Amino acid sequence: MEQNQLIETLVFRSNIYNALKDFYHFGPTLDVFSQFHATIESIQEIDHPMFNEAIQEISQFFHSEYELEMLQVEFTTIFIGPGKLKVIPYESGYDGSVKPTLFNEPAINARKRYLDAGLIMEQYLSKPEDHISTELEFMGYMSNTLRIALEEGNEVDADQLFERQKEFFEQHLHIWGDKFSNAFLDNTKNQLFQGIAKLTLAILSFDREIFELEA
Repeated sequence: MEQNQLIETLVFRSNIYNALKDFYHFGPTLDVFSQFHATIESIQEIDHPMFNEAIQEISQFFHSEYELEMLQVEFTTIFIGPGKLKVIPYESGYDGSVKPTLFNEPAINARKRYLDAGLIMEQYLSKPEDHISTELEFMGYMSNTLRIALEEGNEVDADQLFERQKEFFEQHLHIWGDKFSNAFLDNTKNQLFQGIAKLTLAILSFDREIFELEA
């Protein structure tokens, strides 16, 4: 892959990860929708089968009428409660043995990766480190940092950053991201939410190809 094409791919990945991060962290808000709409518009020309269906559903939603409050209620019901969550947004909820806390193994491992990369996560005060939004934020951050290293001609740093991102992905989102996304898809009939779940599946599948990992 030529460097210009690689940089475009990194921008593409970073934009998607950041848009998804904001949605899963803040829920459906006007600010989140503004960024999401801009991101979808920027990748409309991407001819990749994994993204086409997700982009189409999200675009159709933004061209229709919707009630923001109803979306917020559904988001809360699915991910926050009260009562039993329809979809658990924490990695530790998918290993069958622990409840999501600040001190479970997935959160501790993720925290170490964030600190090793010199990143102070925005979510530290409100979300555990193994929350889906936090892990997505890290992937977006690493994609952007790798892009900067390439633009500055720092190949050594770029290689190290790529391996660090691959290692994080392989140990975290590669393991539970599809389970989370499919659970989201199974628990909503809303066109936007289905599109976002499919977009999450698409970026994870896309990165498996980049990192040469089997599904």
